[in-house]
Order: sequence, then C-alpha cells, then structure tokens
Amino acid sequence: VIATNPAGQDSTICSLNVLPDKTVVDERPFVPQDKFRNLEAPEGKGPRRIEIIPGVDVQPFVSPEKFHKLDHVPPSERPERELAEPKRAPRVISPLTNCELEELMPVLLTTTIDAGVPMASFTWYKNNQPLLEGNRFTTKYDILTKVLTLQVLAARPDDQGTYTVRATNPSGTDET
Repeated sequence: VIATNPAGQDSTICSLNVLPDKTVVDERPFVPQDKFRNLEAPEGKGPRRIEIIPGVDVQPFVSPEKFHKLDHVPPSERPERELAEPKRAPRVISPLTNCELEELMPVLLTTTIDAGVPMASFTWYKNNQPLLEGNRFTTKYDILTKVLTLQVLAARPDDQGTYTVRATNPSGTDET
C-alpha cells in the first residue's frame, strides 16, 4: 500500500504464504479453467489498480427542517481562519508483518501509517506489481487510528507473494 498526499509518500510491505487445503478433493474440473480467467475484472474493462482516494464515504444527511433554519442564521462578524498545518511526508508507524495461513481462509494485512499533510494516497503491490481490483480485495484506511488494511477473501495459492503498500504525498513517500 502506498499513501500519498502533497507533503509526501509512505508505504508498507509484507509476505503472504498460503498453505494448500489438506482435504482430499476431486481434481477433475467441473467448469473449464478458462471460464474463470476474467472473473475478477469488470466485463468489458481491463484490470484496474486498487487505490484508496482520500475523502468522505458517506454524505451527511441534513433534514429539511434543519436546513431551513440555517437560512436564518446571521453571518458571523469575522470569519474564523483555519491555521494551515505544515506539510509533512507520510510515515509508516507499524509495518506489515508476515503471515501464513491455510487455503480458503480470509487474509487481513494491517499496517499503521501516518498519512501526512496533505493526506497521502495509498497503493498496494504484490511482488512489485500494482495489485489489481477484484471482488476478493477490500482496502480501508481509518484516519483517526491511522490503520490501513487489505482484506483478501478466501486465500488461494496464487495469492502467495510479497505485499507492499506505498504512501505518497508531495512531501515524500514511505512503504512497508
């Protein structure tokens, strides 16, 4: 994952090993392998990198009554000015850690990253290649706790590899 904002960039890295399921399974294919080739890519579109774009996920709801009352609030005499926070690069606080788990188990990769100022953007990599969007991958960044997670549903042997996250903003970059 890479976190980026105008102050810099930061990222984190870890390795993931998936142990094959030990139960005996009929190896004959029920559905031909080629039918699954593009399962995780949206139809008609090529693969896309997983990216977290800073912002608010949910629009706040203001009732019409409250909104109407806002029209009748007199403007303040002097607008308050926010002090600009000095720019700073993102910084990995707690790096990713290696994990080993059984096939089909969920994977949760977690790191703590100070996203810096302005807010960094994060990019996840697997074996130094940008991780592509898919229906098995979910990533979240909690601004208050500074915790960034990548969840992989039902780990498969091809999920094995070295995972890296890079945080980037104009002031710098960091990764783990």
